[in-house]
Amino acid sequence: MKMTLTLLLSLFFVQICVPVFMISDREHTLKSGEQIKLKTAPVDPYDAFRGRYVMLEFQAEAVKKSLFKETPKKGQSVYAGLSQDQNGFATVTSVSRSRPEGLFIRARTGHVSGSDDSTINLIFPADRFYMDEFKAPEAEQAYWGNNSRQRSEAYALLRVRNGKVVLEDLYIKDKPVLQFIKEHHERKVPAINYDELRDKLIQAATYDDFEAVRSLLEEGADLHSPNKEGWTAPLCAVYYGSRKALNVMMEHDHFPRNVWIDLALVAEMIGDVEIAEILRKGQVKSDQ
Repeated sequence: MKMTLTLLLSLFFVQICVPVFMISDREHTLKSGEQIKLKTAPVDPYDAFRGRYVMLEFQAEAVKKSLFKETPKKGQSVYAGLSQDQNGFATVTSVSRSRPEGLFIRARTGHVSGSDDSTINLIFPADRFYMDEFKAPEAEQAYWGNNSRQRSEAYALLRVRNGKVVLEDLYIKDKPVLQFIKEHHERKVPAINYDELRDKLIQAATYDDFEAVRSLLEEGADLHSPNKEGWTAPLCAVYYGSRKALNVMMEHDHFPRNVWIDLALVAEMIGDVEIAEILRKGQVKSDQ
């Protein structure tokens, strides 16, 4: 009986103390951690078990393979050394298995390609910006519409301490996202139908209408959003050999190049070896 009581008390202690420690550690990082900015890349998931949030990917997560002393395995724990520019934006300047000096983030390795000139994608721990479920969809739309290679106006504000990271806020056009949404409503700006833009972009990519592709991307069309059948604009362009449209999309996009390497595999499967090779190199030659 005493053993059972002791075990129950121990479990109760662990259930109480662990969350308290995690909250305390997070607050300590928010208060004393060094503030950095990271430029973002767009994604848009919905996790029914964890509520509404804006999922973030960072441009700094795509690092040159040359920063690694040896090719890592997927899911490997690493330390990403950071440097900041005069505006506070951070980039990864070193990657190692041992703890470095200065500012760094504890990360994991993501997609690893066998190509010598490719990048390796890191996964930073602070990648979800949680919001009220009624405001999150608006935040996502604002995020999509202001986060492209030609118009990259979104970034995350984070705090870093001893390799730990806490996401402090998401900014769009140098304003906190909630403030941006509020001002958007006050101006009564007409809502953008992103599904319609996506469908038009896919159609333009299919027929190699590169001018329409460029125009739709500037309007905020989501390059990597699939339609109901699972097709994306880049996938259609690869499948139908739309080289000019692919050029425009690759120039516009700031996703890690691993995305395009995956599309190269599709090109190989359908027998377009030329596009597959060019996608790996990061540039598509159009027929003039």
